[in-house]
Amino acid sequence: MAALARLGVGTGVRSVAQRVADHSLGSIQDALPTASLTKMTPPTLGTARALVGDELQVLYLPPPEAEVVRDVSWGRPEELFTPAYWRAQVWYRELVGACSSFRLGRTLIEEVAACLLGGHGMPAEVGIAAFERIRDRGLLDGPPWPTAEEFIIELETPLQLFGRSRQYRFPRHRGRLLARNVRLLGHHPPPTNTAREFRQALTTCPGIGYKTASWITRNHLASHDVAILDIHVMRAGALIGLWPSRVNPARSYLALEERFLVFARSLGVRAGMLDAVMWADMRAFGGSSWIEGQAGNAATLQNVTIDDRTLQVQKKGEYSCPDPEEQAPPHPIQPIVRHSSSERV
Repeated sequence: MAALARLGVGTGVRSVAQRVADHSLGSIQDALPTASLTKMTPPTLGTARALVGDELQVLYLPPPEAEVVRDVSWGRPEELFTPAYWRAQVWYRELVGACSSFRLGRTLIEEVAACLLGGHGMPAEVGIAAFERIRDRGLLDGPPWPTAEEFIIELETPLQLFGRSRQYRFPRHRGRLLARNVRLLGHHPPPTNTAREFRQALTTCPGIGYKTASWITRNHLASHDVAILDIHVMRAGALIGLWPSRVNPARSYLALEERFLVFARSLGVRAGMLDAVMWADMRAFGGSSWIEGQAGNAATLQNVTIDDRTLQVQKKGEYSCPDPEEQAPPHPIQPIVRHSSSERV
């Protein structure tokens, strides 16, 4: 059933001790555990509101100037890309049950294939289409496992997406990589005692670094103990001051990941959910120069409409793009909750 959520910020707080609605990920105490909430006066708090069916839900947030983590303030939920904005966006998705599962594959082999064929600059739609073709051909149902040439033949065949022919990039390299990993992990699956141990084992496989290993781990184990620090999440973190804009995650992945996990806990949200929402929103909002110009821009959002498949944002006073098939303006704000938020660019 479709649900409508509207973003609102105000100071009409009835009780600072009132908990977030039952569907929320936690109370304000979870979001700011070190604050003395009893000393806060109602006007200092911000709110986000969502109308789900006929029921109004309210999320109470700490003061905009309060720190969520060291040197990073909450900001306001109606200002793009602030911590409060991300807290509210996760809350909206949770209310309507979006991103309830991150899995792309039914098995570990399928998940590995989906993640290896996506990412690395590959548009998410192309990567998923390539994965679905290989899966539907039965090439991931072994043993016995296919040869590299069998994968390459499928990847070299053009894909049909939205009525257009698309070529998968680097089919021979990806085909060989896929064949090696499918055979290796098919015979020697990684231990699943802990998410970190599982991920570490994946990083020993050819062509799988921390980012891809984290993606597989988050999806397959439904783990919130790892973070997928791709370009979109890195950009979101830089905009709020979690890390410098030019930091290289390949050189300091674990340190950046720990910073992200602490940030998620301080917001009172699950890391995997925050990662997925950041990826979806940053990808949908477009180029980096436009994003940087809009960061922290008050009153940018007019309303947010959510149903079980899409989230539509209208940029106040400019345009809306209610139909994803419709031609959008230069920097479109398109639907940003897909049927699966586990797809990556």
